[in-house]
Amino acid sequence: MIRTKKQTRPDLMRRIISNVLTFAALTLCAVTVALWIWSYGDVRSLLSDGRFDGDRAWRNYYLVAYRGQLAFELEQISYLRQPTTAPTNRWSAEDAVELYTLALRGFPFHGPLGFHFLRNEGTSAAGSARLTRLGLPLWAVLVVLALPVLIRCGRLLRRYRQRHQKPGCCRKCGYNLTGNVSGRCPECGLET
Repeated sequence: MIRTKKQTRPDLMRRIISNVLTFAALTLCAVTVALWIWSYGDVRSLLSDGRFDGDRAWRNYYLVAYRGQLAFELEQISYLRQPTTAPTNRWSAEDAVELYTLALRGFPFHGPLGFHFLRNEGTSAAGSARLTRLGLPLWAVLVVLALPVLIRCGRLLRRYRQRHQKPGCCRKCGYNLTGNVSGRCPECGLET
């Protein structure tokens, strides 16, 4: 590779950072496409964490993939009185308040273009349950991740065209302008 000007250290660092970020975005795009395909089975729980907070509350956090959508769920179960045994999982927490929050969920996800926000609550004599869900379609995640990659590819293409342009030819169409005195390309009309 022939360099016409010496690269300064900040330019080199900028290029390295740009390359690393582009590679990371491209990798995340591939992971998103794989997740999108994988999500068309049953409801897939990617992350789940349930905790018994103190003596009267159970909290569950979920990251769920379902039919091309990604949703974050927060499930809170509150007890009017302390359960005799501390819940160890979501089902024992629901049994203690005699509520089944799966009924609160409202599968499948709904919303314009796949975006949605849902908040459902239920109460019983033993306590209450609340489910909050924020969801977005995986196509939106893919668009956001692909944008930097597409911008970078456009810049590289433009730089390639500028470097490999033949002298004495039109910048737009490549027509040979040798002997042309009009100042305009006869092929595409671009001023030279």
